Amino acid sequence: MAYNALELNKTGTPQGGVISPILANVALNGLEAHLTNRTTNYRDHRDPNHKIHVVRYADDIVIVGPTKSKVINAKRKANLFLNSRGIKFNEEKTNIVNVHEGFEIVGYHFQKVIRE
Repeated sequence: MAYNALELNKTGTPQGGVISPILANVALNGLEAHLTNRTTNYRDHRDPNHKIHVVRYADDIVIVGPTKSKVINAKRKANLFLNSRGIKFNEEKTNIVNVHEGFEIVGYHFQKVIRE
């Protein structure tokens, strides 16, 4: 049986597929520079965003900042960046937490611990 009709795939790439992380990296290229207002690792301490750090693993993103308000502002900027590419945060999986509480990413738990 021959198929002549083109059907749009509404589900995206298969989870665990090798193409998915590659496409995520292409789509998200430049996010870090957009959020931190820099294109290199040079840090200008007069820049109010110098304490915003972004960690990505394919489509998993962690934004770390010194205050909740700075992280919320960085999330707004990230939303603008993503929206311009037709992407949006999955709000059910998006959390803003204190680093002392910790967070999960790619199966690992990260938490700031102060040792005496």
